[in-house]
Amino acid sequence: MQLRMLAVPFVLLLSAGLAVGEEGPAILSSEPLEIAEDADPLQVLLVERLNAAVLELKYVKRMYESGIVSFGDLIEPAKRVRDSGLELSDDTQNQVAWLERFLELARFNEAIVERRIQSGSETQNALQTAKYLRLDTEIMLLRLKRKAEKEK
Repeated sequence: MQLRMLAVPFVLLLSAGLAVGEEGPAILSSEPLEIAEDADPLQVLLVERLNAAVLELKYVKRMYESGIVSFGDLIEPAKRVRDSGLELSDDTQNQVAWLERFLELARFNEAIVERRIQSGSETQNALQTAKYLRLDTEIMLLRLKRKAEKEK
């Protein structure tokens, strides 16, 4: 009985694509930032917002690891981390780094959906949603990289 209770979350994790103990995309391991003592009020709010998004993502990741939610449920909190991170700095290279971390998640998510379609547990609609997320992120990243090239 006890072994079966442990097996259910384990099976859910494997079917979703992330094995127990596997970290997955780097954005899932984001940590809250400290607020600099000399930060202006806007910077304080931006860091607080990022930290709220990071903590939300951590909580949803724990729920995912427990088999309560699917990997797809990590996407919206991860988008908030991405968006908050992009606004944290005007430095284009920092923004590129944030988008690259999110792109890793988008690609990982798309691969999970493709595997789930092959096993018959996901719809083509979910694949198109995952594909849109990846393509949208790649477009944002390419535009940002072009902007960085012009700034040189």
